Amino acid sequence: MERALDIKKNIFILIGIAAAFLLLRLLALDHPYYQDEFTWLRLLSMGDVESIPHPPGSGIILSFFYSLLGPGYFRLMPLFFGFLNLGLIYWVVRKMFNSSTALW
Repeated sequence: MERALDIKKNIFILIGIAAAFLLLRLLALDHPYYQDEFTWLRLLSMGDVESIPHPPGSGIILSFFYSLLGPGYFRLMPLFFGFLNLGLIYWVVRKMFNSSTALW
């Protein structure tokens, strides 16, 4: 019984962390693009993926998200990967230690 309550509490905390993460990221979606984001969008709009100063995989991923979402929703890409990273970090730390450590 006590174990079930711990699991429910951990799930509730994880959902709270994920909701706070999404809320903070979603509030910044409509901010103007900064220098590097603007440069990436300009290069992608010209089809110049090779000039993006990051590893080659980054240019491919940026190009895919640009063609999928367009320039207006380009910030959804870091939101997607950030949320994916949040889940991955939780999963790895939980496997290495335990759920309580993964949440804190």
